[in-house]
Amino acid sequence: MKAQKDAKEAETKAAASVKAAEAAEKKLSGGSPVGIIIGVVAAVVIIGGGAAWYMHDKKKKADAEKNGEMGSFSADDNYRCFVDVERQ
Repeated sequence: MKAQKDAKEAETKAAASVKAAEAAEKKLSGGSPVGIIIGVVAAVVIIGGGAAWYMHDKKKKADAEKNGEMGSFSADDNYRCFVDVERQ
């Protein structure tokens, strides 16, 4: 009888331990949806920023070509100042 009682008690403790472990696992894995959401938002921001930069740069180069400013200095803010000074 005592052996059966001890076995039953050990089984109850094991079941409680398993339930506690499962609860702890669920608690720890609760952050994965948050991580996925943050990752997706970060990817959208990075891709959107890259696309905006590309379109802005492309428009700036097109405007420079339209105004006759060809070359690598079309994006330099000080280029006109130096050229104007040299031409005078």
